[in-house]
Amino acid sequence: MIRAVAGGALIGGVSGDNVDREESDIDRLNVGLAEQGRQVIAIGGRCEWGKCRHCALAGSSDVLPLDSEGVLRQLDHVGPRVETLCLYTPGSWWKSELNDLRPQILGKIRGMVQAKTVVVEARSDLITADRIRELEKALPGKGIEVGVGLDHVNSYFRNDILNRGDSRRSYLSAMAVGRESTTKLVTYVALGCPTLTEQEAVGMAVETAIYAYDAGTDVVSLEPLQIQEGTVQGFFAQRGAWQAPWKWSMVQVIRNFRGLVSDTGVEVRVGGEVQVPIPVGRPSNRCSVCDSDGRFAVAFREFNRTQDLDLLRVLSCECLGNWERVYNDQTQPPEEIADLLAEFDRTRQCA
Repeated sequence: MIRAVAGGALIGGVSGDNVDREESDIDRLNVGLAEQGRQVIAIGGRCEWGKCRHCALAGSSDVLPLDSEGVLRQLDHVGPRVETLCLYTPGSWWKSELNDLRPQILGKIRGMVQAKTVVVEARSDLITADRIRELEKALPGKGIEVGVGLDHVNSYFRNDILNRGDSRRSYLSAMAVGRESTTKLVTYVALGCPTLTEQEAVGMAVETAIYAYDAGTDVVSLEPLQIQEGTVQGFFAQRGAWQAPWKWSMVQVIRNFRGLVSDTGVEVRVGGEVQVPIPVGRPSNRCSVCDSDGRFAVAFREFNRTQDLDLLRVLSCECLGNWERVYNDQTQPPEEIADLLAEFDRTRQCA
Protein backbone atom coordinates (compact mmCIF):
# COMPACT_ATOMS: atom_id res chain seq x y z
CA MET A 1 0.00 0.00 0.00
CA ILE A 2 1.06 3.60 -0.52
CA ARG A 3 0.14 5.93 2.24
CA ALA A 4 1.31 9.39 3.15
CA VAL A 5 1.90 8.03 6.62
CA ALA A 6 0.37 5.45 8.86
CA GLY A 7 -3.01 7.05 8.69
CA GLY A 8 -3.46 8.68 5.29
CA ALA A 9 -3.10 8.07 1.58
CA LEU A 10 -1.28 9.51 -1.39
CA ILE A 11 -2.21 12.08 -3.95
CA GLY A 12 -2.11 11.62 -7.68
CA GLY A 13 -4.08 11.85 -10.89
CA VAL A 14 -3.75 15.62 -10.66
CA SER A 15 -1.93 18.34 -12.51
CA GLY A 16 0.46 21.11 -11.59
CA ASP A 17 4.16 21.64 -10.89
CA ASN A 18 4.01 20.29 -7.36
CA VAL A 19 2.24 17.16 -8.48
CA ASP A 20 4.75 16.37 -11.21
CA ARG A 21 7.10 15.38 -8.39
CA GLU A 22 4.41 13.21 -6.81
CA GLU A 23 3.62 11.47 -10.08
CA SER A 24 7.29 10.69 -10.68
CA ASP A 25 7.34 9.19 -7.19
CA ILE A 26 4.38 7.03 -8.19
CA ASP A 27 6.08 5.94 -11.40
CA ARG A 28 9.20 4.90 -9.51
CA LEU A 29 7.21 3.06 -6.87
CA ASN A 30 5.17 1.19 -9.44
CA VAL A 31 8.35 -0.06 -11.09
CA GLY A 32 9.27 -1.81 -7.84
CA LEU A 33 5.71 -2.97 -7.18
CA ALA A 34 5.47 -4.55 -10.63
CA GLU A 35 7.89 -7.27 -9.52
CA GLN A 36 5.36 -8.17 -6.81
CA GLY A 37 2.40 -8.12 -9.19
CA ARG A 38 1.03 -4.88 -7.73
CA GLN A 39 0.19 -1.48 -9.18
CA VAL A 40 -1.07 1.72 -7.60
CA ILE A 41 -3.72 3.88 -9.20
CA ALA A 42 -3.19 7.32 -7.67
CA ILE A 43 -6.41 9.27 -7.22
CA GLY A 44 -6.37 12.93 -6.26
CA GLY A 45 -8.80 15.11 -4.34
CA ARG A 46 -8.95 16.07 -0.70
CA CYS A 47 -9.45 14.12 2.48
CA GLU A 48 -12.81 15.08 3.98
CA TRP A 49 -11.26 14.98 7.47
CA GLY A 50 -7.91 16.51 6.57
CA LYS A 51 -6.69 17.09 10.14
CA CYS A 52 -4.40 14.15 10.92
CA ARG A 53 -1.14 15.53 12.26
CA HIS A 54 0.86 12.56 10.97
CA CYS A 55 -0.37 12.86 7.37
CA ALA A 56 1.90 14.75 4.98
CA LEU A 57 -1.08 15.93 2.94
CA ALA A 58 -3.47 17.09 5.64
CA GLY A 59 -1.74 20.40 6.23
CA SER A 60 -1.02 21.21 2.60
CA SER A 61 -2.32 24.53 1.33
CA ASP A 62 -1.96 23.33 -2.28
CA VAL A 63 -5.14 22.65 -4.17
CA LEU A 64 -5.12 19.02 -5.28
CA PRO A 65 -7.97 18.84 -7.79
CA LEU A 66 -9.28 15.51 -8.93
CA ASP A 67 -8.40 14.76 -12.55
CA SER A 68 -10.91 12.08 -13.52
CA GLU A 69 -9.52 11.64 -17.02
CA GLY A 70 -6.03 11.23 -15.62
CA VAL A 71 -7.21 8.50 -13.26
CA LEU A 72 -8.96 6.64 -16.07
CA ARG A 73 -5.83 6.90 -18.22
CA GLN A 74 -3.87 5.21 -15.45
CA LEU A 75 -6.33 2.33 -15.59
CA ASP A 76 -5.74 2.03 -19.34
CA HIS A 77 -2.08 1.25 -18.57
CA VAL A 78 -2.41 -1.46 -15.95
CA GLY A 79 0.33 -4.02 -16.54
CA PRO A 80 -0.58 -7.48 -17.88
CA ARG A 81 0.95 -9.19 -14.82
CA VAL A 82 -0.67 -6.98 -12.20
CA GLU A 83 -2.73 -9.19 -9.91
CA THR A 84 -3.32 -6.64 -7.14
CA LEU A 85 -4.63 -3.21 -8.01
CA CYS A 86 -4.43 -0.56 -5.28
CA LEU A 87 -6.81 2.39 -5.55
CA TYR A 88 -5.47 5.05 -3.21
CA THR A 89 -6.74 8.54 -2.56
CA PRO A 90 -6.33 11.07 0.25
CA GLY A 91 -8.90 10.13 2.85
CA SER A 92 -11.46 7.52 1.86
CA TRP A 93 -12.59 5.62 -1.20
CA TRP A 94 -16.17 6.53 -0.29
CA LYS A 95 -15.66 10.28 0.02
CA SER A 96 -18.33 12.28 -1.79
CA GLU A 97 -15.83 13.80 -4.21
CA LEU A 98 -15.51 10.40 -5.93
CA ASN A 99 -19.24 9.73 -6.30
CA ASP A 100 -19.24 10.27 -10.09
CA LEU A 101 -15.84 8.72 -10.73
CA ARG A 102 -16.19 5.54 -8.66
CA PRO A 103 -18.54 3.71 -11.09
CA GLN A 104 -16.23 4.50 -14.01
CA ILE A 105 -13.20 3.17 -12.15
CA LEU A 106 -14.96 -0.02 -11.13
CA GLY A 107 -16.36 -0.50 -14.63
CA LYS A 108 -12.86 -0.51 -16.09
CA ILE A 109 -11.49 -2.85 -13.43
CA ARG A 110 -14.36 -5.32 -13.81
CA GLY A 111 -13.05 -6.38 -17.21
CA MET A 112 -9.40 -6.74 -16.14
CA VAL A 113 -8.87 -10.49 -16.08
CA GLN A 114 -5.38 -10.19 -14.61
CA ALA A 115 -6.48 -8.12 -11.59
CA LYS A 116 -7.47 -10.68 -8.97
CA THR A 117 -7.52 -8.36 -5.95
CA VAL A 118 -8.60 -4.74 -5.55
CA VAL A 119 -7.52 -2.68 -2.54
CA VAL A 120 -9.14 0.54 -1.31
CA GLU A 121 -8.88 2.50 1.95
CA ALA A 122 -11.52 4.19 4.09
CA ARG A 123 -12.10 5.79 7.43
CA SER A 124 -13.99 3.39 9.64
CA ASP A 125 -17.04 5.63 9.96
CA LEU A 126 -17.59 5.41 6.19
CA ILE A 127 -17.66 1.61 6.05
CA THR A 128 -21.23 0.36 5.89
CA ALA A 129 -22.85 -2.92 4.86
CA ASP A 130 -24.51 -1.26 1.86
CA ARG A 131 -21.23 0.16 0.59
CA ILE A 132 -19.42 -3.15 0.96
CA ARG A 133 -22.23 -5.00 -0.86
CA GLU A 134 -22.16 -2.41 -3.63
CA LEU A 135 -18.40 -2.83 -4.03
CA GLU A 136 -18.64 -6.62 -4.10
CA LYS A 137 -21.46 -6.45 -6.65
CA ALA A 138 -19.39 -4.13 -8.88
CA LEU A 139 -16.39 -6.48 -8.83
CA PRO A 140 -17.75 -10.03 -9.08
CA GLY A 141 -15.15 -12.75 -8.78
CA LYS A 142 -12.43 -10.42 -7.47
CA GLY A 143 -10.96 -10.33 -4.00
CA ILE A 144 -11.56 -7.03 -2.23
CA GLU A 145 -9.57 -5.51 0.61
CA VAL A 146 -10.49 -2.38 2.54
CA GLY A 147 -7.72 -0.77 4.59
CA VAL A 148 -8.77 0.87 7.85
CA GLY A 149 -6.45 3.10 9.90
CA LEU A 150 -6.78 2.29 13.59
CA ASP A 151 -3.13 3.27 14.23
CA HIS A 152 -3.25 3.26 18.06
CA VAL A 153 -5.85 1.56 20.25
CA ASN A 154 -5.14 4.19 22.91
CA SER A 155 -7.36 7.18 22.14
CA TYR A 156 -4.86 9.66 23.61
CA PHE A 157 -2.22 8.78 21.04
CA ARG A 158 -4.73 8.21 18.23
CA ASN A 159 -6.72 11.41 18.65
CA ASP A 160 -5.03 13.81 21.10
CA ILE A 161 -1.58 13.41 19.55
CA LEU A 162 -2.23 12.31 15.96
CA ASN A 163 -5.68 13.91 15.67
CA ARG A 164 -7.23 11.09 13.65
CA GLY A 165 -10.72 11.99 14.78
CA ASP A 166 -11.66 8.31 14.83
CA SER A 167 -13.39 6.36 17.58
CA ARG A 168 -13.03 2.75 18.60
CA ARG A 169 -16.81 2.48 18.32
CA SER A 170 -16.73 3.28 14.60
CA TYR A 171 -13.80 0.88 14.14
CA LEU A 172 -15.68 -1.95 15.86
CA SER A 173 -18.73 -1.18 13.73
CA ALA A 174 -16.60 -1.48 10.58
CA MET A 175 -15.20 -4.82 11.78
CA ALA A 176 -18.73 -6.09 12.38
CA VAL A 177 -19.62 -5.19 8.79
CA GLY A 178 -16.55 -7.03 7.55
CA ARG A 179 -17.44 -10.20 9.40
CA GLU A 180 -20.70 -10.39 7.46
CA SER A 181 -19.05 -10.06 4.04
CA THR A 182 -16.43 -11.71 1.85
CA THR A 183 -14.40 -8.49 1.79
CA LYS A 184 -11.13 -8.55 3.75
CA LEU A 185 -10.65 -5.75 6.25
CA VAL A 186 -7.02 -4.71 6.75
CA THR A 187 -6.24 -2.84 9.96
CA TYR A 188 -3.31 -0.43 9.84
CA VAL A 189 -1.37 -0.51 13.11
CA ALA A 190 1.11 2.32 13.65
CA LEU A 191 4.59 1.73 15.02
CA GLY A 192 5.89 4.93 16.57
CA CYS A 193 4.60 8.19 17.95
CA PRO A 194 6.60 11.31 18.87
CA THR A 195 5.53 10.92 22.49
CA LEU A 196 6.57 7.26 22.90
CA THR A 197 9.95 5.65 23.57
CA GLU A 198 11.03 2.83 21.27
CA GLN A 199 9.96 0.18 23.76
CA GLU A 200 6.65 1.91 24.44
CA ALA A 201 6.01 2.16 20.70
CA VAL A 202 6.57 -1.58 20.27
CA GLY A 203 4.26 -2.34 23.20
CA MET A 204 1.55 -0.03 21.87
CA ALA A 205 1.73 -1.60 18.41
CA VAL A 206 1.39 -5.11 19.85
CA GLU A 207 -1.52 -4.02 22.04
CA THR A 208 -3.24 -2.41 19.05
CA ALA A 209 -2.67 -5.47 16.86
CA ILE A 210 -4.23 -7.73 19.48
CA TYR A 211 -7.20 -5.37 19.80
CA ALA A 212 -7.65 -5.53 16.02
CA TYR A 213 -7.45 -9.33 16.10
CA ASP A 214 -10.04 -9.53 18.87
CA ALA A 215 -12.28 -7.18 16.85
CA GLY A 216 -12.18 -9.58 13.92
CA THR A 217 -9.81 -8.00 11.43
CA ASP A 218 -8.69 -10.24 8.58
CA VAL A 219 -5.25 -8.64 8.27
CA VAL A 220 -2.98 -6.72 10.63
CA SER A 221 -0.66 -4.42 8.69
CA LEU A 222 2.20 -2.88 10.67
CA GLU A 223 2.85 0.66 9.47
CA PRO A 224 5.99 2.32 10.84
CA LEU A 225 5.64 6.06 11.25
CA GLN A 226 8.07 7.76 8.87
CA ILE A 227 9.52 11.24 8.72
CA GLN A 228 7.83 13.46 6.15
CA GLU A 229 7.73 17.20 5.77
CA GLY A 230 4.60 18.83 7.15
CA THR A 231 3.93 16.07 9.69
CA VAL A 232 4.12 16.10 13.47
CA GLN A 233 6.78 13.39 13.41
CA GLY A 234 8.82 15.43 10.94
CA PHE A 235 8.42 18.49 13.17
CA PHE A 236 9.65 16.59 16.24
CA ALA A 237 12.49 15.00 14.26
CA GLN A 238 13.74 18.40 13.09
CA ARG A 239 14.04 19.39 16.76
CA GLY A 240 15.90 16.22 17.70
CA ALA A 241 12.93 14.98 19.73
CA TRP A 242 12.09 11.88 17.67
CA GLN A 243 13.54 9.38 15.20
CA ALA A 244 11.92 6.91 12.85
CA PRO A 245 11.49 3.41 14.32
CA TRP A 246 14.20 0.78 14.08
CA LYS A 247 13.71 -2.15 11.73
CA TRP A 248 14.51 -4.39 14.68
CA SER A 249 11.44 -2.90 16.39
CA MET A 250 9.31 -3.92 13.42
CA VAL A 251 10.60 -7.47 13.82
CA GLN A 252 9.92 -7.33 17.56
CA VAL A 253 6.29 -6.30 17.06
CA ILE A 254 5.61 -9.17 14.67
CA ARG A 255 7.35 -11.71 16.88
CA ASN A 256 5.61 -10.50 20.03
CA PHE A 257 2.21 -10.50 18.32
CA ARG A 258 2.70 -14.00 16.92
CA GLY A 259 3.85 -15.15 20.33
CA LEU A 260 0.47 -14.13 21.70
CA VAL A 261 -1.72 -14.87 18.67
CA SER A 262 -0.84 -18.06 16.80
CA ASP A 263 -4.14 -18.11 14.88
CA THR A 264 -3.12 -18.36 11.23
CA GLY A 265 -6.60 -17.18 10.26
CA VAL A 266 -5.39 -13.62 10.71
CA GLU A 267 -2.69 -12.50 8.30
CA VAL A 268 0.14 -10.24 9.44
CA ARG A 269 1.93 -7.90 7.06
CA VAL A 270 4.86 -5.55 7.35
CA GLY A 271 3.87 -2.31 5.65
CA GLY A 272 5.56 1.01 5.05
CA GLU A 273 7.50 -0.16 2.00
CA VAL A 274 6.13 2.52 -0.28
CA GLN A 275 4.84 5.95 0.72
CA VAL A 276 4.11 9.21 -1.02
CA PRO A 277 5.40 11.85 -0.64
CA ILE A 278 8.72 10.03 -0.36
CA PRO A 279 9.80 10.19 3.31
CA VAL A 280 12.97 11.99 4.29
CA GLY A 281 13.46 9.49 7.12
CA ARG A 282 12.49 5.83 6.98
CA PRO A 283 12.78 2.98 9.51
CA SER A 284 16.48 2.36 10.01
CA ASN A 285 18.88 0.34 12.11
CA ARG A 286 21.41 3.19 11.97
CA CYS A 287 23.72 0.62 10.42
CA SER A 288 25.89 0.94 7.32
CA VAL A 289 25.67 -2.80 6.72
CA CYS A 290 22.08 -4.05 7.04
CA ASP A 291 20.50 -0.75 6.07
CA SER A 292 22.27 -0.93 2.72
CA ASP A 293 22.26 -4.61 1.81
CA GLY A 294 18.46 -4.98 1.76
CA ARG A 295 18.27 -8.04 4.02
CA PHE A 296 15.39 -6.63 6.06
CA ALA A 297 13.40 -5.52 3.01
CA VAL A 298 13.76 -8.98 1.48
CA ALA A 299 12.81 -10.69 4.74
CA PHE A 300 9.76 -8.47 5.22
CA ARG A 301 8.60 -9.03 1.64
CA GLU A 302 9.01 -12.79 1.88
CA PHE A 303 7.31 -12.87 5.26
CA ASN A 304 4.33 -11.03 3.79
CA ARG A 305 4.16 -13.62 1.03
CA THR A 306 4.64 -16.76 3.13
CA GLN A 307 3.81 -15.79 6.76
CA ASP A 308 6.91 -17.79 7.73
CA LEU A 309 8.08 -16.28 11.03
CA ASP A 310 11.46 -18.02 10.73
CA LEU A 311 12.37 -15.49 8.03
CA LEU A 312 12.36 -12.83 10.77
CA ARG A 313 13.83 -15.01 13.51
CA VAL A 314 17.02 -15.66 11.53
CA LEU A 315 17.74 -12.00 10.79
CA SER A 316 21.05 -10.99 12.29
CA CYS A 317 23.48 -8.08 12.33
CA GLU A 318 25.99 -6.63 14.76
CA CYS A 319 23.73 -3.58 15.16
CA LEU A 320 21.26 -5.66 17.20
CA GLY A 321 23.11 -4.66 20.37
CA ASN A 322 22.72 -0.97 19.51
CA TRP A 323 18.99 -1.43 19.10
CA GLU A 324 18.76 -3.29 22.41
CA ARG A 325 20.42 -0.37 24.20
CA VAL A 326 17.97 2.10 22.65
CA TYR A 327 15.05 -0.23 23.30
CA ASN A 328 15.93 -0.48 26.99
CA ASP A 329 16.58 3.26 27.34
CA GLN A 330 13.57 4.70 29.12
CA THR A 331 14.51 8.33 28.63
CA GLN A 332 11.19 10.04 28.12
CA PRO A 333 10.32 12.40 25.26
CA PRO A 334 10.43 16.12 26.05
CA GLU A 335 7.98 17.26 28.70
CA GLU A 336 6.77 20.23 26.67
CA ILE A 337 4.64 18.00 24.40
CA ALA A 338 1.63 20.33 24.50
CA ASP A 339 3.78 23.33 23.59
CA LEU A 340 5.41 21.47 20.69
CA LEU A 341 2.05 20.30 19.36
CA ALA A 342 0.66 23.84 19.57
CA GLU A 343 3.72 25.18 17.73
CA PHE A 344 3.32 22.49 15.05
CA ASP A 345 -0.34 23.34 14.58
CA ARG A 346 0.55 27.02 14.18
CA THR A 347 3.16 26.26 11.53
CA ARG A 348 0.65 24.12 9.65
CA GLN A 349 -1.97 26.85 9.65
CA CYS A 350 0.59 29.23 8.16
CA ALA A 351 1.69 26.78 5.46
